[in-house]
Amino acid sequence: MENVLNDFLANAKNALSSDYAMGIVEKSGDLRSVFNNIIEIIKNRFFIPSWVYIAAALILLAVIFEIFKCSFKSYVVALAVNYVLRILLCSALMIPMFETISQVMNYMQETVAFLGILAPTLGTLSAAGGNITCAANSSLFLSVLISGFQILISGVVPFTCALFSGITVIDCVNIDGKMLTLSQSLKNVCYTLFSVAIALFFIILGTKSLAAAGADRFSAKALRVMMGTTVPIVGGTLGEAIKLVGGSIVAVKNTVGISAVAFLLAMYIPPLFVLWWDGVLLDILVFLCDYFGVSAFKNVFIHIKYMLGFMLAAFTATFVLGMLNIGVFMQTMPALMA
Repeated sequence: MENVLNDFLANAKNALSSDYAMGIVEKSGDLRSVFNNIIEIIKNRFFIPSWVYIAAALILLAVIFEIFKCSFKSYVVALAVNYVLRILLCSALMIPMFETISQVMNYMQETVAFLGILAPTLGTLSAAGGNITCAANSSLFLSVLISGFQILISGVVPFTCALFSGITVIDCVNIDGKMLTLSQSLKNVCYTLFSVAIALFFIILGTKSLAAAGADRFSAKALRVMMGTTVPIVGGTLGEAIKLVGGSIVAVKNTVGISAVAFLLAMYIPPLFVLWWDGVLLDILVFLCDYFGVSAFKNVFIHIKYMLGFMLAAFTATFVLGMLNIGVFMQTMPALMA
C-alpha cells in the first residue's frame, strides 16, 4: 500500500506544470506548509492593480467631459470624444481581466490534471479493500467528470468569456442599456446550469455509491462465511489477515484523501480570492460611476464583473465536484472489514 501512495505522489508531480502546484504535492503531508503557501499567494495579490488607477482616471476625464460638453460646438465631436473614452476604458480593463482569467484557467487545468492522476489511485485502493463495484463506479464517474472539465476549460469557458467581451464592446458603442440585460441573462443561465450539474452529479454519485458499497459488503461477508465454513482454521486466519490488510488500506486511503483535499483547497482558494478582490474593486468603481453620474462606464464594469462571476462559478463547480468524489471515496470503508 505504501507503494501506491508513493506512486500517486510521484505521478501527480509529473502531471503538473506549475511550481506552485508541484510544491503543494510535495508538502501535501504538511498542512501548515500548504496553508502558509496559500497565505503567501494571497498576500502577494492583496494590492490595488494598475487598471484600477487607469479606470479611475478615465472616470475623472468622463466627469470633466460631461461638465464641459456644452462647450463643444459640434455634436459629432462631443459624441466621438465620449466613444473614445469608453473604448479606452474597455481596452484598459480587458487586457488585465483576460490575464486574470488565464491564471484561473491554469489553476483549473492543474486541478483537472491532478484529478486525472487521482482517479486510478482511488480505483486501486477501493478494489484492494474489496470494493470492486465502488472502484468501477468511482473510476467511471471521475473519468466522465475529467472529460467534462476538459470540455469546460477548452471550449465553454473561452466561448462564454468571448461572449461577455463582445457584449461589453457593443455596450461601449451602444449605451441604451439593453446589452446589460443580455449580460445578466447570460450570467443567470450559466449559474443555473452549473447548479443543476452539481445537484444531478451529487444525487447520481451518492445513489450509485451507496448501492455499490452495499453490494461489495455483501460479497465480502459471503466470501468470509464460505471460507470459515469450509475450512474453519483457514477461515479464522484469513479473517485476521483481512482485518490487518483492511487497516493498512484505511490508513493509505486517509493519507491520499487528505492530500487530495489539501491540494484542491490550495488550488481553489488563491483564484477565489483574486476573483473576489477584483469584484470588490469593480464594485468600488461602479459606486464612483453612480456618484458622478457616469452611467456608460458603469455598465462596462458590471459586464466585466459578470464575466469574473462566471469564471468563479466554473471553477467552483470544478472544485465542488472534485471534493464530492474524494468525500465519497473517504467515507466508504473497505468491504473486507465489514
